[in-house]
Order: sequence, then structure tokens, then C-alpha cells
Amino acid sequence: MHVIAPAAALADAPLPGAVAQVALRDAAAAGAHGPALPEGAERFAVVVDGTESDGELASLQVPARVPAVVPTKTGLCTVS
Repeated sequence: MHVIAPAAALADAPLPGAVAQVALRDAAAAGAHGPALPEGAERFAVVVDGTESDGELASLQVPARVPAVVPTKTGLCTVS
């Protein structure tokens, strides 16, 4: 089991084996190799809040598996 924590928090207080939580927007901007990880983080998870562009969402279609955290804002979720 690994702790998922915001990347900024892990940069301030490294935790070995953690999963750095980053906005999909930032991960997409980082390109195919993903965002830079803070010290101690082994991988990253993206935060998808429902305001991403189609291009940003398409960036999730890469060979590597990336976990996602989906804290959508009230009224944005269209899943029924």
C-alpha cells in the first residue's frame, strides 16, 4: 500500500514510496514521460476535476497505467 499525497506536500516532506498527486493539466504539459517526481515518490496519480480539455484527457491514453483521483465539482459530473 502506498500513500497518495499532493506533489507539493511531498516536496516539502518527502515520504519514501509515496504516489505524487498532480493535476492532469500539469501531467499533460509534462509530456510522455510525465511530471518530475518529488524525492521519495515512486510514481504519480492524476487529479481529474472535470474541467480538462479533450486534448488533456487524450494524454491519459498512453501505454503506462496511471491511477486517477476524480474529485469533480458539484454540477460538473454528467455520469448518471
